[in-house]
Amino acid sequence: MFSQENVSYAQTYIRSEKIENVTRVFLDKNGDVYPRSDIDENLFRNANYELKKLSSLGSVNTYTSYRTWQKRQNELSEKLASKVNGEVSSGQNLYIFIHGFRKPVAPINGDTSAHDDYGIMRERINQATGQENYFLEIYWDGMYLKPDHSLKFIVSLGKMFKKQAITNAQNAGLGLRKVISKIEKNDITVITHSLGAEVAISLLFNDEEEEEDATPHQRINICMAAPAISKKEFRSYYNRSLENPFIGRDNYNLTIIYNEEDLVLSKAYKFLGVKLSFSRRYGNTRLGCNCGNEAYELEDYFKKHFPSSPIQLIHATSFGASHHSLSYFGSEEFMLYLAE
Repeated sequence: MFSQENVSYAQTYIRSEKIENVTRVFLDKNGDVYPRSDIDENLFRNANYELKKLSSLGSVNTYTSYRTWQKRQNELSEKLASKVNGEVSSGQNLYIFIHGFRKPVAPINGDTSAHDDYGIMRERINQATGQENYFLEIYWDGMYLKPDHSLKFIVSLGKMFKKQAITNAQNAGLGLRKVISKIEKNDITVITHSLGAEVAISLLFNDEEEEEDATPHQRINICMAAPAISKKEFRSYYNRSLENPFIGRDNYNLTIIYNEEDLVLSKAYKFLGVKLSFSRRYGNTRLGCNCGNEAYELEDYFKKHFPSSPIQLIHATSFGASHHSLSYFGSEEFMLYLAE
C-alpha cells in the first residue's frame, strides 16, 4: 500500500515570509494554529503531526491541560486577527483563500503547492478588481499522496480522502473560527477550491451540535469552486451560533462554480466506450460536477427552505475536464464572478 502523508508546515520558509497585504494561517490536522516558534520535524512526526502533543513548545506538552492549550490557541488566533485588523484598510476588500485536498508544501511530482497557487490568484484578483486587495491565506493539512498510475493508487487516494482528509477539513474550519471571529472587517469574501469547501462549511455553520466557537457574524460572500462535497451538507445552513444580524436577508451569499466535465469530482472512467461515474464512491463529490443534477437540486432546496439566502450557480465550461485550482480561478467564469 502507499504511504499516506500528513502535510507538515513545521519547516517551511513561507511561515516567516512577509508579503504586503497578506496574512497566512497555518493549521494542523486538528485545526490548531501553528506557533511562531521553530518546530522540529522529527518530533512533529513522532507526535502524529498534532501540535498539542509536541513536547518542544515550551509549556505545551503531552500533559498540558485542555484549558491551557485552548488559551494558547486563542492567543495565537488573536495575534493573527490583530495583524489583519492593523493592516487592512477600509477601502480594501478582504479575501480568504482555502485550498483543497492533496496540496503539498512545495511543488513536487508535478503537483503545485497552495502557496504558489495563492500567489497567482492574488495577482488575478487584483488585476480583475483594479485595486490592491488584502488576502488571508489558509494552509491546512489536506494530506498528500505521491501520484502513481495504478488502480491501487486510486483506491488509496479515495480512502485517504474519505477517512482522513474530510475530518482534517472539518477540524480546520472549526479552528479557523477563532481567527475569523476576531476580524473587524464587516465584508469578507471566502474563496475555496475542492475539499476547501468542507473547511468553509465547518467554519460557517454547525453540523448538528452547537460548537464552542461562534460562526462568523460578518457579511460573507462565499465562492466555492469545484466543491468536493454533496448538497446534503447544506441542510444545516441555518444552524449557526448567532442570530442573523441583517434583518430580512442572510449575511451569507453563496456562489458555486461547477464543472460537469471535472473528472476528479465525477470520478469518471470509460469502460468499453461507456462513461462510468463514481461520484459517491469514497466521499460524495457530486455538487462540484453537478452529477445527478446535484447543484440544481441544491438551488431548489435553497429556494424552498432558505428563501432569504442568496445562491448563485455558475456553470464552468471554458477549460474542459481539469480539476486544477488555477483552471477554475483563471477561467472566464471566475472573472465573471469577480465582476459581479
